[in-house]
Amino acid sequence: MLAWKLVVDGHSVTLIDRDPPESGGAAAWTAAGMLTPYAEADDAEP
Repeated sequence: MLAWKLVVDGHSVTLIDRDPPESGGAAAWTAAGMLTPYAEADDAEP
């Protein structure tokens, strides 16, 4: 979301993943590179 927000605000963003997309281990394919503050919001402890 941060990269997307920066692009929307007019910044140039480069995302780097050491594994190529076809490897199956790249963050883009496994969602391992996803940083979302909302993903755990429902189960978060007070």
